[in-house]
Amino acid sequence: MTQLDHSLNTRFSSLDILRGIAILGMVFSGVVPRGSLPSWMYHAQVGPPDHIFNPNLPGLTWVDLVFPFFLFCMGVAFPLSLRKMIEQGVSNKKIALRILQRGLALGIFAILLQHMRPHHIENPPGASTWLSALLGLLILFGVYARYGNPFFQSREKWIRSVSWILLLLWLPFFNLISENSFSLGRSDIILIVLTNMAVIGGLIWLFTRDYPMIRLGILVLFLAFRLAHGESSWMQTLWNYSPVPWLFRWDYLKYLFIVIPGTFAGEILIGRAQQKINGLRSVAASLLSLLTGALLLTSLIGYQSRWLLGTTLILAGLVAAGVVFATRISNKSIAALLYWGSFWLILGIVFEPFEGGIKKDPSTLSYYFLTAGLAHYLLASLTTWGEQLNGYRLLRLVRDNGRNPMLAYVLMANLIWPLSALLGFENQIQKLAGYTGMLLTIAIFKTFLLALLGQWITRHGWQWKT
Repeated sequence: MTQLDHSLNTRFSSLDILRGIAILGMVFSGVVPRGSLPSWMYHAQVGPPDHIFNPNLPGLTWVDLVFPFFLFCMGVAFPLSLRKMIEQGVSNKKIALRILQRGLALGIFAILLQHMRPHHIENPPGASTWLSALLGLLILFGVYARYGNPFFQSREKWIRSVSWILLLLWLPFFNLISENSFSLGRSDIILIVLTNMAVIGGLIWLFTRDYPMIRLGILVLFLAFRLAHGESSWMQTLWNYSPVPWLFRWDYLKYLFIVIPGTFAGEILIGRAQQKINGLRSVAASLLSLLTGALLLTSLIGYQSRWLLGTTLILAGLVAAGVVFATRISNKSIAALLYWGSFWLILGIVFEPFEGGIKKDPSTLSYYFLTAGLAHYLLASLTTWGEQLNGYRLLRLVRDNGRNPMLAYVLMANLIWPLSALLGFENQIQKLAGYTGMLLTIAIFKTFLLALLGQWITRHGWQWKT
């Protein structure tokens, strides 16, 4: 392994951990029981007690952070992954084709997964539905998995060919077992958004990698388009037009406000790849971690409680402290992450009163910029600890799931949940309705079990690639 490769692997454990926090947080938020838990345990717009979506309700909870953090990690990964292909002499045309191919694979995955989830096959699911969900997982695994075992590696092409045939046969099979018919318009919205970001974000970085100001200019142009399209008939027509509405909408591109900032963070890391990073001294690393924690808690508590003036003043003070901290440290990459994070945070703070206050759904400009800024600080904070990150078992568990995020995304609904139901556990869990604390404990246990399984699969060299 070269010195450059070693520094990359060491440093980017922080990115894997941040991605792992995001994906496990997404999974856990999907199994948190509805009931008498505090409002900050749910999306701000679907809080207790009725959990009815209210688009006019501003606020920010930890549940609202996990998806933008994942998007940010996707943006960070573009320079890291595509730069390797560029250095190997691969042409822009071939790289762009590869981006489109991966985007198509992810889009197909988004549609098929939605038709393989138990409650989308039959609601409530019966035994045959749970078994069908397990079968769907095996088929998807055969299509998208990369194997670490030599036995499977030698038979990978054969396994993939058979799995694709079974995948095509799933379409008529779904129409037989489900009360709904197969539809391209029925898809996992999170994966569809990721598809758009993987393609559009990847192409933007590829062709502007040497022109960062053009990349920022594209962001500003889209901001103008987003704000002004309702004021012009031709812009409104263009905004509503899509040649493939089941796959692409202009509105999905709003998440570029998170992904493109992530590309700058990725360039900061890779641009310093030859600079050995051992992290900061423990005192400095601890101070940055405390500062990051204070930013997170202030944003969550302040904006959810709508204590706006105090929250603004405290956040402004914390951002100023972050800038001062960045000027005092010798590690230029961490300092650059803090400068960019402070910039996006300030934008988020200033935009908070706009569009009725910060909201995830419908998402506001303050939401994009604030979460992008917080993600910068988190990445910087994790990076400061260097190789120490790999010394903690819990962080290794999160890291390994961050290295295989799509696997973690599918295991709950298509493995743990079906097995729990077939073994009779779900019937017993349903009898605990009203015991929110017990149900929350079970949700934590399920997420932990998923994380352990994801880690075991990842460490055996099995990767889910879309």
